[in-house]
Amino acid sequence: MDKNFNELLKKIYALLQPLGYRKEASNYRLFCSDGLCRIISIQRNKWNTNEQCEFLINIGVYFEKGDTVSKRNFKEYDCQIRKRVDNEKCGKSEWWYLDYNTTIDELLKSIEPIFLYIKEWFSLFPSKEMTIHKILDGTAERYS
Repeated sequence: MDKNFNELLKKIYALLQPLGYRKEASNYRLFCSDGLCRIISIQRNKWNTNEQCEFLINIGVYFEKGDTVSKRNFKEYDCQIRKRVDNEKCGKSEWWYLDYNTTIDELLKSIEPIFLYIKEWFSLFPSKEMTIHKILDGTAERYS
């Protein structure tokens, strides 16, 4: 399953790399010029077996005091605003499944609508300044 899961991660990166994302393990980070960062994190189930792999998708926005980010390998749980992406958009539970019968391209195709949702979610936080404003006025809570 590790080989199949890693193949899926590479194909996800092929979609995200042209948008400026950088990959580290199962995390994809985008560093914006104003110091706002975005992360898409693929979290594997700790109970996975050699026959089946389950995973979740978590997203978040992260920033530090200045305009630059010193913690380049921040994790999703370090984010000021974060969310687990519901797979309900596709009529399924929040877990995605991968086994020997799964075609990676078909699984990726089923995940693609989620990337549109993620893009819309990130658009709620277009800049570091706007994100801080939404945190301070309490509206950011609706999205996390």
